[in-house]
Amino acid sequence: THQRELEKIRGEKFNVFSILSMETKEDATHSAFIGELLDPKGSHMMGTVFLEQFLKTIQQEDHISASSATVIRECYIGKVDFEKRTGGRVDILIKDNAGRTISIENKIYAGDQQFQIERYFNYNKCKNKVSYLTLSGDEPHKISKGDLSSKKHFKCLSYSNDIIAWLKICQMLAVSKPVIRESIHQYILLLKKLTHQLSDNEMEDKIIKLINSNYLPARAVANSIEKAEIWAADKLLNEIEKLLIAENDENWILSTDDISKKWNGLNYWRKDIEKFWIKIEGNPFVHKNENYVGIISDGDEAYDSARNMIQQENDYLLSFDKSQSWPCYIKIDEMNFADDEVRANLFDASKRRLIAEDVSVKILELKKMFDKYSPIKA
Repeated sequence: THQRELEKIRGEKFNVFSILSMETKEDATHSAFIGELLDPKGSHMMGTVFLEQFLKTIQQEDHISASSATVIRECYIGKVDFEKRTGGRVDILIKDNAGRTISIENKIYAGDQQFQIERYFNYNKCKNKVSYLTLSGDEPHKISKGDLSSKKHFKCLSYSNDIIAWLKICQMLAVSKPVIRESIHQYILLLKKLTHQLSDNEMEDKIIKLINSNYLPARAVANSIEKAEIWAADKLLNEIEKLLIAENDENWILSTDDISKKWNGLNYWRKDIEKFWIKIEGNPFVHKNENYVGIISDGDEAYDSARNMIQQENDYLLSFDKSQSWPCYIKIDEMNFADDEVRANLFDASKRRLIAEDVSVKILELKKMFDKYSPIKA
């Protein structure tokens, strides 16, 4: 197709962040890259130029002195206190020698934490400005912001507009530094991919003309696309469910969530273990984001029990990642539906079947571990 030919010429499909499966890692990729550019002492060795431009972009150049600023990633601001609504770790903190700060909370697909924006707002009171950075400039959930307002107490920033606009200027500033310039270019391409902006102008013009002469049918199609994607993803989970049911094991229960909602998917329980189970989960939506499979737990005791079980297993399971509520999990590459080309496989029956077979193998590997160590007190 025309679009594929353009990608071939430009080399846009070759992206180091995508190749290394680093696309959506908030800390290891996005906070790390942005923080390094912002840091006047960063390895770019270009001093404050990127930071100064960032402050202009977010209209905070009068709040922070770039010449005396330091940048800290994962900055500890005290023990979390839900009652006082203080503490935590700020993804990126910018601080100058007058004690003024900018706290940046970086969200790609992760959910909001309890009182998170409130806790950061209460840090360094009167000298701190809070920014909430997401792909499209979304508002934080009420559990995070409470009664705070983005018009008064904090600023919403977007990768799609604010960060890409800033990076384009950084790219121009680094025109004589080819490694820095091309690294920024690669990162811009990644953000355009994540925010669905990778298309060529000629193709867009053709589409706009088609829509102009067929608006009502085009509007009907646009309104139905996500419903169709949810239907196809639900069909995939049903196919996985059928493969698991074929195991004919009466000790196990299956359920599929409403995948039109965040953090839902497929659940697979062993009847004698209620507090931790196998799950496929969208991050946050099954049909249009990355998906993970692993063991999820309900409470600290269950988490510890699951980890004890995992640690008695082989290297394959020990290589899985873990988080606060997941004793172990792994990204399902075949279900990385943040990628439009992978998502298209949902609508191909044979490819969908192959995905279901591959994922069911991963689940059955976890199931063997449960069966081996059951019954377990959770």
